[in-house]
Formats: sequence, C-alpha cells, structure tokens
Amino acid sequence: MWNDRVKGGIKLRLSEMRGKEIINLSNGAKIGLFLQPEADLDLEHGTVVALIHTGQGFFNRKESVIPWNMIKQISTELILVESVTGFEGNSF
Repeated sequence: MWNDRVKGGIKLRLSEMRGKEIINLSNGAKIGLFLQPEADLDLEHGTVVALIHTGQGFFNRKESVIPWNMIKQISTELILVESVTGFEGNSF
C-alpha cells in the first residue's frame, strides 16, 4: 500500500509505519505508538479510508479509527493527526 501524503513524493508501505508515534495536532497530546499497522481500504476506488490504531487497555485491547482526511503528515518518526474533538479512544 502506498501513501501519497508523505512529503517529497516518498512512498511508504503500511508495514513501514510500525513504531511511529501518533501525535494529536489540536492539543499536542501523544496518542500512542502505531504498533500493529492496519488500514481501512476502499477497494472499489483504491483509496485509504482510515488508519486503525490498536492500543492496549488494562484488561482489553482498544481500537481507534483515524480517518484518512485527519492525517496531516507522516514523517520518519511521527504521524501527525488533526482532531476537532480530541482523542476519545474510539475515533477522531
């Protein structure tokens, strides 16, 4: 899977996103590490709909959906996301 949001025309595989820190641009909060890269794809149109961040809760696994249009930049170490309501644990 290729990512067209990376500046400078650099292509990125989903597996290469493992370990990147996710930062909320609205408040500067660290959301967590992107440890298990998953994506929601629109196969009909060949586009990425969202990234799925899986974090660990105390007793269970928590999943957060980050809509693709909320991702502002992906760098070598960070994924910067914009959130109007802030990180709520389920979605942006």
